[in-house]
Amino acid sequence: MPTYRELATGYNANLTDLHRLWSRAVVDFHWQDDDGRKHHERGDGHLIIALPDKLALTLGKAGIDFLWIGCNEKSYWFFNLQDEGKVYFGQHANVGRPGSRGLPGGIHPLMLPYLMGMVPIDAENDPPAPAVEWVEGRFVIEPPNLGLRISLDGKTRVPVRIDLLDRAGQSLLVSRLAQYQVVRLEGKPSSQWPGLPNQVEIQTVGQYGKVALRLADMTDNSDRIKPRIFDFNVLLKIHKPAERIDLDADVSP
Repeated sequence: MPTYRELATGYNANLTDLHRLWSRAVVDFHWQDDDGRKHHERGDGHLIIALPDKLALTLGKAGIDFLWIGCNEKSYWFFNLQDEGKVYFGQHANVGRPGSRGLPGGIHPLMLPYLMGMVPIDAENDPPAPAVEWVEGRFVIEPPNLGLRISLDGKTRVPVRIDLLDRAGQSLLVSRLAQYQVVRLEGKPSSQWPGLPNQVEIQTVGQYGKVALRLADMTDNSDRIKPRIFDFNVLLKIHKPAERIDLDADVSP
C-alpha cells in the first residue's frame, strides 16, 4: 500500500509547470433557472484557466457564444446571452454566507480546476487516518484543508474521480475524469508535458445540474489567454445583458 505522501507527490509531479490552460471544448450543460425551468444546451466553446483563480468557459454555436461562465480573483459570473440576456454574479467572499445564492447549475467556476485534477495538493502533511484507502480498485485520499476526496487509478495513479465534500464529508459535486491527453507547454520538451483528462463530467448531487466537457488542443500558450476575458466589467460592456442578478443581494453587510 503506497503512503499518502507517495500518492500526493505523484499527483503533483504530473502538474509541474502547468499554470495556464487553453483548450477547445465541446460542452453539454444542464441547469435550472430562477423559475425552476430546466435547461440543456450543447455547443462548442473554450475552456481557459489561469491559476489560481481565473477561469472562462464559453458555450456557443456557429461562432456565437450564448453561455459564458467565469471568475477572477474576487468575483464570479454566469452570462446567459439567449433572448435579451441576463447575468448572475457574486463575490467569492460571500459564498456560503446566509443570504448568498448559488449559480445556475450549482457548479462554482473557481472549483472547476480542482475538479479537473489541475491544482497541486498538499503532499507534506498527512490527513487523518486512514490516509489511504483502497476502494473498488482505486486508491482514495483526502488532502488536508481542501474538502476533496480523490480516487486514483490503481495502475496509472491519475485521478479518475474527484468529489467536492461538505463539512460532514458528504459529496456535493462528483467529477468523473477520463481519456488523459497531454497539454503542450511552451518552451518545454514533450517529455515534460503533463496530462489532463479530455473528458470531464461534473454532476451536482441532489440537484439538477451537470456539465460535461470534451477537451482538445490543450496548451498553455499565453498568446491565447487575454486578461480581458477575466474582467467582469469588460464582459458587461461586450455582452450588454438586459438583466443583472446579484447573487449576494440578500447577504447582510
